[in-house]
Amino acid sequence: MMPDEQDKDVIIAHLRAEIARKDQQIELLTQKVDALVKRIFGSSSEKLEADQLLLFEVPKKPEGDGPAPEVEPSPKNKRAKRISREATLPANLPVEETILIP
Repeated sequence: MMPDEQDKDVIIAHLRAEIARKDQQIELLTQKVDALVKRIFGSSSEKLEADQLLLFEVPKKPEGDGPAPEVEPSPKNKRAKRISREATLPANLPVEETILIP
């Protein structure tokens, strides 16, 4: 072999080793990304069992001799009454009025 061909073979061997090292690094990084994606978006440890779905079923009316108990329908948008601040402040506090003119 000529000296130039020998240098070319060394360079080619060096480049092949570099490519192999890069391939290993790419494989490792791909595995890390896959593990992180699985951790974030993978299936959770909480599994839904068929018995849990029974909690959402409407209970059947009991079959008895007496009439069924009446249940008052609750209003959907029922709010608690607000207590005014005037009612919560003690009456013996001094009152100071300030008028601001813009």
